[in-house]
Amino acid sequence: MKHGLNTDKEEKLASVFPKLNPCFIRASSVAKQFPERLPRVAFFVLLILATSLSVADEIHIRWEETTSPAGGAKGFVELTDGSILAARTFRGEDGARVVCSKSGDGGRSFGQVGVIARDPNRRTDLGDGHLIQLRDRRLLYSYRHNQYRGTHADRPSFSIRVAVSSDGGKTWSDHSTVEQVNSDTGRHPSRGLWASFLLEKRDGTLQCYYDDENAAYAAGRPGHQWLRMKTFDATSGQWIEPVTVCRTVDPRHLARDGMASVIELPDGRLPDGRLLCAVESCEVTPPHPNVIRQVTSDDGGKTWSTRREILYQPAKPNHMAVSPWICRLTDGTLICVFATDEDRSAPDKPGTPVWRLNMDVKYVISTDNAQHWSTRARTVYNGSHKSYMPGIAQLRHGAHAGLLLVLFLDTKHGYLGKRGRIQQNGD
Repeated sequence: MKHGLNTDKEEKLASVFPKLNPCFIRASSVAKQFPERLPRVAFFVLLILATSLSVADEIHIRWEETTSPAGGAKGFVELTDGSILAARTFRGEDGARVVCSKSGDGGRSFGQVGVIARDPNRRTDLGDGHLIQLRDRRLLYSYRHNQYRGTHADRPSFSIRVAVSSDGGKTWSDHSTVEQVNSDTGRHPSRGLWASFLLEKRDGTLQCYYDDENAAYAAGRPGHQWLRMKTFDATSGQWIEPVTVCRTVDPRHLARDGMASVIELPDGRLPDGRLLCAVESCEVTPPHPNVIRQVTSDDGGKTWSTRREILYQPAKPNHMAVSPWICRLTDGTLICVFATDEDRSAPDKPGTPVWRLNMDVKYVISTDNAQHWSTRARTVYNGSHKSYMPGIAQLRHGAHAGLLLVLFLDTKHGYLGKRGRIQQNGD
């Protein structure tokens, strides 16, 4: 999602049952207060809800040393050999380029291995992408290639592109273009394409999710932004079957939905499983502070829930939560990281340029496949209050298996990382 200027933007305890007792106590206390008004079914619903929230709130993460500099922010990937690849954008006299960096020590340090994409114009908005490793070991990187500054201001162009590497990120070539827009309306209203996310489903289907202002514009909603998705057709080499993943239904309500991250959830009742998408969104009414929402698909992404449930929203009025990234741990726990200004005395304003935001990196947890999330957000990093674009993954290969890694942008100190392990309160 666009914020002002788009900048070079383990173990969970094996048993939780000893910790469930307070939930039973709380639910029983409520039942005793309303013995005639609380039917048995409602009691058990209350009990399940209290249990889910309690389990999530009993889990926290001990964060260790800070990596500086890191190889990038959100969109990094762990390879099957245990190494980590991240990407970031550099600008210089020779133009703009997206550099791929590698870590072999669990995210403690990174070194450059290759250049993914470049453009001779240093003002080209390049990057803000996502790295994945396919089942055949090839690497893909989706990114935006946007030209809307300087001589391109009157006729800007926007595209979501994909690059591919077959040698572990050393060399890259063009793979495909997901979507492209050549605007004849200048920069206002914006018809841009912004953040992207790649997903290779368990059945091998390759999907790309991306922020799309142009689709909303074409539907008569200028100024809105929808989250869209296309599927890759290997036979034609084209991205096909565009689907709107997240937007408002009422045209009077502002939609600024984007910066998606998507995971597959196990569901034996559904042949395609369930897809869960965390998305940066906003309140539909002024001043439109940003919130984190979630939507689901029960048919592999063909259709999506129209109800955009709140995943996280600061309790303070007009404070914001932005740039979510969600991951599923080996034990089924879900973690969503994001940036928020909720600990500041005054909120940031929606649309504020990234370097002026005053945010920390926080996270929430779900132990029931996103039916409920922990009631309060815990801090990953608040060293400068200038954080943005966090991404998270649980490392699964090699000596660092089980470790949690968060990479993010600190607009004061550059790209940083935090390593952590899950533990229970009191440990």
